[in-house]
Amino acid sequence: MPRKVCRIRRRAGEPLGLAIYPAETFMNLPREVREMIYEHLLIDSSPIIVYSEPPDPPDAAKRARTHSWSSKYPHLTLGLLHVNRTIAIESASLFYAHNTFKFGDLHHPTQPQHYGFPDHTGIEYWDAIYSFLYCIGPQNRARLRSIEADISRPPPVIKDTDGTVSSRIPGSWMRKVHSRDQHTRIYPPVYDATWPDFAYDDVSPAIDAVFRILGQQGLKLQLSLIMEYDRWPQLYYEEHYVSGWSEEVPDHVEAMRKRFTLLQNGEGERVEVLWKGGGEKGRFVRSTKSLVEGGWEIVDVQDIYGPPAEFTSRIRLTASVCFTLKRKAVTSM
Repeated sequence: MPRKVCRIRRRAGEPLGLAIYPAETFMNLPREVREMIYEHLLIDSSPIIVYSEPPDPPDAAKRARTHSWSSKYPHLTLGLLHVNRTIAIESASLFYAHNTFKFGDLHHPTQPQHYGFPDHTGIEYWDAIYSFLYCIGPQNRARLRSIEADISRPPPVIKDTDGTVSSRIPGSWMRKVHSRDQHTRIYPPVYDATWPDFAYDDVSPAIDAVFRILGQQGLKLQLSLIMEYDRWPQLYYEEHYVSGWSEEVPDHVEAMRKRFTLLQNGEGERVEVLWKGGGEKGRFVRSTKSLVEGGWEIVDVQDIYGPPAEFTSRIRLTASVCFTLKRKAVTSM
């Protein structure tokens, strides 16, 4: 039964009396007004960090950090998502559609890299992205418009003569055995100065799962993959070999995007993938030709001084660039 309020009724020539009226509620407000309130209470100008894992955590904290949104973002009134069915649906629609959800913590702390000695953090967020998409359900997945994730060079793996794929477990003589390759590798192994031989880039099976679950239904979604400072695929260090990571993972990401997110109305794919990064200007300029020839579209380049804000200030200040790349379809290369 709706609440009621009692007000004194005054009218000239009539005795003083009381009038009972239905109380005004939030749901009595027009939908447009409610949405303005949701925007003020549920939209953050900065990305919402869903999950992050420090590259080199202390021994006492070797656990990924899962943030409680309520404690991490006290200025957001997340309780609206649980008030009642109507308010939950209306508020969730704006919350998921107008916020950017971030995986990773801006590659902190990133150290300067030395030529020929890649820093293998081995941190991948594809599993975390899939877990988030699974948990929020199909309706909220369809509302998403923006996801960001830090991405490092994939962990190196080697293939034995019998086809077994394995990688070294740090600090141990044992090896981790991976599932056999489910796709045909396009690129040869990449030189790695920290290994006695050549290694391949590991392709996480969670990549397929992420694009499968995003699917063909919903709003257009931009997935931004933020690379480490001065680290991008096919970065040539020496004349006779490549140190860094190949386009094996970018090509697989593009193939899965095309395969699973193609819109049924023929207007392209639901998901657009952008590869963002930063680096020393001279090094990036020298690699632009090989990037274009290797199947990359350079979407945007901006000059800055010092490392981009996304990276730690411990990197020496120098002329740098922020850039955005897009991987071209494998079939068009």
